[in-house]
Amino acid sequence: MKNKITLVLTYYECPDMLRKQMDYWQNYSKEVTDNIQVLVIDDGSKLFPAKDVLNERETNVDLCLLRIKEDIFQNTMGARNLGFHYAPENWIWNLDMDHIVPTESIKAVINMELKTSCFYLPARYRMGSLYDYEKMHRHSDTFIMTRKMFWDIGGYNEDYVKYYYNGAAGMFRQQLKRRDEFRVELEDVWTLYFSPSIIEDARPIQKRNRRRGLTVSEKPKNHLRFEWEKIILEQDHKEMKRKELIDAILQNISYEEYTQKTLQKMSTRSLKNIEESLSLSA
Repeated sequence: MKNKITLVLTYYECPDMLRKQMDYWQNYSKEVTDNIQVLVIDDGSKLFPAKDVLNERETNVDLCLLRIKEDIFQNTMGARNLGFHYAPENWIWNLDMDHIVPTESIKAVINMELKTSCFYLPARYRMGSLYDYEKMHRHSDTFIMTRKMFWDIGGYNEDYVKYYYNGAAGMFRQQLKRRDEFRVELEDVWTLYFSPSIIEDARPIQKRNRRRGLTVSEKPKNHLRFEWEKIILEQDHKEMKRKELIDAILQNISYEEYTQKTLQKMSTRSLKNIEESLSLSA
């Protein structure tokens, strides 16, 4: 049985890097696209929102976009919490936007025998202008684990998101170290890291406050302290229309007749709701 994988990607004002991700998605095989979902979380971008970039063209992957309504400083870890909250109960591959999963790697994970008691760290290679690949150290924020394990650990502590490496991210890594016996390093599975020297907006420059001496607390609470919404993309509208066309064919009527019937039903329901409201207020 093949593993179902959700790729969780946090986005913040890096349209060119997202376009590069889309280029790679288009090269995924049918075996891959049948077994993955791509979940993008826009972390409150005011410039170049992910919706505009994703609507530039259709993709061949099951794609979902969530948007955090508020631009919260250094909220990457909160955005990841949202990704693990919304993703289905299966295997999740957590990624920074500047890390891309090539088709060979995602295919290998789909067909791998994964243990739910373990978490997996893929190898990592740097893309460069003077070389094709350069092996790097593994990135502790690029991992594969079940949704359940993530929340058993406690997720990222949003009290400390603004301190980044020495805050929420560092605390989560300490929790992972406590599970080192369940850590599995993968050699035949890797990600490709794109530095700003290759794609300028790969990692937006942000001022990071650092705080020393943070200790791991009990399981953090009050996750997702922000409003968020699901964004309907153009390809979602096209899929809805495709289903409506199939429904019209099954009813042996034209699409125009189907649309008219649907509008009439909606109008009847609205009128009925108004009448019920008036009778209740009388």
